[in-house]
Amino acid sequence: MKNKIALLFICTIITPAAVYSADLQQQLSSVAQAENQGRAEQQARWDEYDARAEAWYQYREAERNKRIAAANARARAKEAERLKDKHRDQNYEDQLRQLKIDKQKLEVEQLAARTAHENEFIAQDLKQQAAQTDVTQSQADANRNLSQGKQAQMISEGKAQEIKAGKWFN
Repeated sequence: MKNKIALLFICTIITPAAVYSADLQQQLSSVAQAENQGRAEQQARWDEYDARAEAWYQYREAERNKRIAAANARARAKEAERLKDKHRDQNYEDQLRQLKIDKQKLEVEQLAARTAHENEFIAQDLKQQAAQTDVTQSQADANRNLSQGKQAQMISEGKAQEIKAGKWFN
């Protein structure tokens, strides 16, 4: 019976200790689980914060890229317009140069035609002067012929008057 009492006594001492130790183990496990849960919740909050920060960064980066793309598009459009204006101006200047060249060619052709016809004009002027000279010569010849005719007539009349005066019965 002593053994039974000692056993009972030992069981009563060990049982609360085992109960207490199981209870302590459970409490430690609960604390560890709570700490793990707290860490997990904190990690989840950090992950959510990181995800939001990353989303915000990506949003800001996308907005920045959109602004850059829009600025680049405006710059390309402006450059295209500048090149279009430059090309139009160059075409206009090319046309002006071509018109100037064509005008100079026409002037040269006109001068060449005038020069070619100049010989004809000179020949025509010479013919006109020759004709005028012929007219003048003809008039001079006619005047000379008239003068000679008058002279011959006067001589004839003078001889006729001499002969008439030399006759007795006039």
